[in-house]
Formats: sequence, C-alpha cells, structure tokens
Amino acid sequence: MEFECEAGCGSSSFQVGDDGFTYCSEGHRQWTRGTQVAEDTDGVPQFGKKARRARDVEENVETALTGKKAFEHYLLCFQLVLWKQVHWLINTKHLPNELETVVRDIWALRLQSLQSRVSYESESEAEQSSQFYSSQSEAERTDDTAQKRKARKSKNDAIPKLVDALSICYIGSLLLRLPVTVGDLYEWAASGDLIYYRAVRALSESMKLRLPFNYHRILDPQEILSPGAVQQAVLENITAFDRAFGMATPPINHVLILYRWIRALALPLEIYSATLRLAKFLDLVFVYDIQAKRASRYRILQYAEARLMAALVIATKLLFPLDNVKRYPKNPTELSALSMDWSNWSKARAEYNDTTKSKTPLGYQEAMQVQEKDILDMSDEKLDDYMDWYGSVFAEETVREKGRIGKEAEFRRALHRLFPIERTTQSVHDAMDVDRDGETVPGDERLRKVQSSLRPARVKADVKSTEPSVKRPGNSYKRYRSVAELEGYAREFYEEAADLVALPVGSLVKCVFFLERRLERWESNERKK
Repeated sequence: MEFECEAGCGSSSFQVGDDGFTYCSEGHRQWTRGTQVAEDTDGVPQFGKKARRARDVEENVETALTGKKAFEHYLLCFQLVLWKQVHWLINTKHLPNELETVVRDIWALRLQSLQSRVSYESESEAEQSSQFYSSQSEAERTDDTAQKRKARKSKNDAIPKLVDALSICYIGSLLLRLPVTVGDLYEWAASGDLIYYRAVRALSESMKLRLPFNYHRILDPQEILSPGAVQQAVLENITAFDRAFGMATPPINHVLILYRWIRALALPLEIYSATLRLAKFLDLVFVYDIQAKRASRYRILQYAEARLMAALVIATKLLFPLDNVKRYPKNPTELSALSMDWSNWSKARAEYNDTTKSKTPLGYQEAMQVQEKDILDMSDEKLDDYMDWYGSVFAEETVREKGRIGKEAEFRRALHRLFPIERTTQSVHDAMDVDRDGETVPGDERLRKVQSSLRPARVKADVKSTEPSVKRPGNSYKRYRSVAELEGYAREFYEEAADLVALPVGSLVKCVFFLERRLERWESNERKK
C-alpha cells in the first residue's frame, strides 16, 4: 500500500533523515510517522544487506508416482512378482523351463489390452509398442466384434491382481498339459511358499518408494485367499483371453490328475477306471466351459477340475457306498466285488492329518487365523514356527518413512530388534512327488492301511422271482443336495475331496448333485431303448 505526503504535494517517495524523522522527496516532514531509531553500526555504513529466510535442506527422496505413470510402474512391479512366482515353480517344484516362455506370452497378451492406460513419451513410442504387442493385421483388428471389445473392457482392462498372477501361472501349466491343479497353487500360496501374501516385499526399495498407496495395498493383501477365488479367476481369465484374442485352452491332464487324487484320498485303484467310464457315459470333456451361458447356480459345472472330482465322488459312492447297507455283486469280476471299511479309512485319515500337521511348518494363512486361545494348545515347535512367522512378516529393518506406510516405520524397526534370529526353513514333502525311494511317506503309509482293509464282497447270483430281492451295487443310492445333509463318513470324504479341488464343500456338493441328476437321466434313457 502506497502512502501520500501529509502536505498534499502528491509525492509517494519517502526517506528517513539524520534526525530520525521521515521526509518526502519534496522535503516535507511527516509528523504522524514519528521518529525511527536506526541500527547502531559504529559509523560504518552497510550496503547490500538483505534478509533471507532460512530453509531446511531436504534430502532427495523419491516420491510416489501418480496418474498413468503410477499405473505403468505398478505393471512393472506386478511383472516382477509374476516372474518370481514362475522362477519358484521352475526351481523349487521342478516344472519345465518352457513355463517361463508361455507365461511371458500370456502376460504380453494381457499388456496388449492395457495399452490405453499406459503413458508414452511420444506418439511414435506408442505406435511401436502397439506393433510389438499385437500380432494381428489391420483388417483383423477392424473385424473385431462387439463381444470381443466388451470382453477386453470387462476383464483385460481391469487392474491385474495377485490372484490373476496365480491364474496366469495355472493357464501356463494348462497349455503345457502339466498335472498341476488349482488346488496345488492355492496350497502353495496359502502356506506362504509361493509369493502371494506380502508380495510387496519382493520389490526393491526404490520400486516401493515410487509405488502409490492404493497399488501398494494390492500387492500386500490382508484378506484371506478363499478356496474358490483362484478357480473363479482362472475361468474369468480363460474366458477373456478366448473372447479377446481367440486363445483356446486344452483339456486338463485328467489322466495324471485323477491318479494323484486317488492316491491322495487313499482310494482303491478300481475307482480310476470307474471314473473314466462314468465320464464317457455322461459325455464329460474336462475343459473349461466358456461358451455356455449358465445361471449362477450352474457356474460350478464350468470348472473342469470340479467336474472331474464330481465324477470321482460319484464313482466312489457307486462302488464303495458310504452307508452301512450291504449290497451284493452278481459275479466276482465286477469292479464292486471288493468291500471297503470306511471306519478304517477314517482312522487312517485322522492319523495322517495328525502326522502331517506335526511335521509341517506353520503356513502363512494358518498363522493369520491363529487366535489367543489357540496359543495355549500349541506345542513348542508350533510356537517357534509362529514366532518365526511373526518376525519375518511384521518386523522389518528397512521400511518406508513417508506416506501412510511410514506411520508404522518405527514400530516395524522395533519389532525387528526383538527377532534377531534368522528363520530356519524345513524341507516338506510335496504331494506332486509321487515316487521317492528309501523314504517312508505318511501318504503311502495311509494308502497301505486302507488297501489292506479291502475284502472281497459276497457274490449272489440272480434270484428267482419268488425269493426276496437282493440289493445290488448302485441300489439305494443316496444323493445330497446341501452340506447340512452330509453326516459321518460322507462328510469326511466330501471335505477332503473339496480341499483337493480347492472349492468350498457346498460347491462340490452342488456339482456332484448336478452330475447325479444327469446320470439318472442317462440311465432312464438307456432303459427305454
């Protein structure tokens, strides 16, 4: 704000005289301003003195990115996590090296649909990237149907999450016809061996510093991975790749997978041929059904592994019923000519679970569900496992200082000082390792106990019409519509089968019931012929 001279001369320039009063440029004294005391400089004039505000010298710290740059950086982080997952599958689970090439090609297809969300420095760079990721000609791209464009926007345009990384690994093994199941990937992720929980720790510090909080949270999931989440992600990604790029997936390797499941369930080998014969009767093809437009309650039938397990359950119920009703085969050459003691199977199952639980280290998902009351029942080894897990997950020496993540920095460093001992890893036998020489495996011991309890069933030929009817295998077959109807050995068998196929028990019961109704219709049509 400019001041004017009190004398009214119009001057707006003022200076302080030697007497301490203020004068305008015309020499008029400004009485209202009073006198001003100058700084004592001992008669030494000071020229060019300026006052500057002191500023703190800040360190050159990388900040989190925003916008398309942030999304592009997240894709780089996700790609690194995916590569480490494949690297673990190849080096630890001894899957073929071709899996890395197949997964890289699948990821390139996914990136092709995300080009619109990635920033480019220039238009030429965008054109080069489009040509790199696309193998279609201009005519083919213009001939895309509305359904394909909708598929790109629905699934492929979505932000890829860690469950999508698991599904990409599974699709890669499916294209190679490997006997790897969704249940295997779910088990490895739940135990913490395969990167899923705390996947953000697989990144370098510079990558984590540039990662925004919302993307950081995606790579550090706090929710427990549900059994059916991986199955659903696999079906959605297979459907999206087929509709967007025409990528067809082969059937699962049901021959080897069925053999693995029969061994894991400790069932007689007769179940193997009975399941394949039953699948032939029902025209079952063990491929993911992406063409059928089913209601939500029939969606379970779209899962290839669910249909295979349902056929196995039906074959088991036909040959070795889960009730105590006696049935008699017509001749000793039938598959049902053996009887199975389900009480011995249940006892062997309980012993096997106790043995494996005591020898297997505490998994990540199991440790996340531990409560205060569970601590009192833990053994010394399990307590050590839990403390090792807690120290490896929550205690960090190098943490992010800024942003929301930095609020826990001091807490995590304090925890790290409480856990100075390195975590020791134990070697655990994998279910995929079928043949091992010179080792006593709990699963093999369980199988021997169940097989030794098999007894030949009493054979009864056809009776005369005057005699009472004899119940044959398949008669008085009991179907279950819901989990509440399961009881006894049936509940134990369904629960273990659901764990193997990575599905909730209710979903498996529903799938089995749908196939049982189809089998009933097939039988009715055969009788009419």
